[in-house]
Amino acid sequence: MGAEPKARCRGATQAYVLAFALRCAATIGFVVHETGYAMAISIKSLGIDRLAVEDRLDLVEQIWDSIAADNIALPLTDAQRIELERRIADHEQNPDDVVAWDEIRAAVSKHLP
Repeated sequence: MGAEPKARCRGATQAYVLAFALRCAATIGFVVHETGYAMAISIKSLGIDRLAVEDRLDLVEQIWDSIAADNIALPLTDAQRIELERRIADHEQNPDDVVAWDEIRAAVSKHLP
């Protein structure tokens, strides 16, 4: 389901309006093509669905890294906050109840091909 076509104009005004539309649309998640039509950003509109699985996984990693690099603290839901507080309290009551990373990796590796 795409957005309605945008109004068209001519000449230099058209180029100005298109540049402005591109900047505005990008801020709200739309791609405006040179035809003057707008559509929501999707994996299909960006051609991501045509990439090999390995390339898509690489892209996901790059996107995740860019989100992490923004260093924005997203608010926790009530359920997340409660679970986090429960885990912290459990760790404080049982500080020696831990498993070394090497042990976890070895246990998981046994189940991998």
